[in-house]
Amino acid sequence: MTKEMELKIISLFVEKSKRKRLAGFIESGKREKVIHAFNDPSIFDERYITEFSGGERTTENLLEQYKTLGMGGRVYVMSENSDWDAQKFKMSYILDECLAACIDTLGYCWKTQTAFYEWHHSETSYFMSRGGHA
Repeated sequence: MTKEMELKIISLFVEKSKRKRLAGFIESGKREKVIHAFNDPSIFDERYITEFSGGERTTENLLEQYKTLGMGGRVYVMSENSDWDAQKFKMSYILDECLAACIDTLGYCWKTQTAFYEWHHSETSYFMSRGGHA
């Protein structure tokens, strides 16, 4: 299930020209290279991103915004934090944890096919949804 979810994240949100390379990393067991690639904002397809920055990046505001945009429930996590990586968490819990810990983290809600990415070095949060574009 983990591999399928990670391939789905790539197919939904990564720039088309970069999907094959990242999917190859997942297939060959080099998923840490995918997590590292997520640190480059250009990896994601900007057509499916809603960006939040500065004072918008509080746990309470992001939770409200993400829920309004269609995300909810549990998320699958890809993170450099080994305690979180490849685990499932309640969205509110992991969002609060990754904001407090300042660790770049992707959370994917498989039920709604939405995701968030927290970029702490750039103080930016991305909400990603294909809407009706899948």
